[in-house]
Amino acid sequence: MSKHAFTVLEQGLLKLASPAHFDFIGEPAYNIFNNEIFKNNRLIFWKPVLKAGYPIYIISPLFGLLWPGDRAGIYDLDMEEVFLSWRRAGLWCIVEELCNFNECDGVLSYLPPLYNNVVRADTIPWVRKPLSDFKKDMKIIRKMARADRVIR
Repeated sequence: MSKHAFTVLEQGLLKLASPAHFDFIGEPAYNIFNNEIFKNNRLIFWKPVLKAGYPIYIISPLFGLLWPGDRAGIYDLDMEEVFLSWRRAGLWCIVEELCNFNECDGVLSYLPPLYNNVVRADTIPWVRKPLSDFKKDMKIIRKMARADRVIR
């Protein structure tokens, strides 16, 4: 990640941590987020995907962007409260930078339209899918991750 991208994320965190009542607990991000889909599939999905090194990121109202294995904490903040701040800060540029760095062919986004518009980079093929597709797609991604580990 470039120095500029790191600075944008750092400034966002510094600005938002206090009003969000941030409490660093040192757990991986995938353990903290409590979406029902993630909660029930933490180990069977995230472990093989993280070991395969897939460029999967979590969009976060506080952190902007997190790798699921990053150590983080709990907070009380919703993207609807801060989406304009992240849009002005250029969160989409960081997404674009990471996609280019990781040589991604495109992005599968399961974000609601409001959040999706904060991070969407027009220069990258972008497919927005309903969250209901994620559970089915998780099985495919997990299978690919396990196969990649065997090949390496």
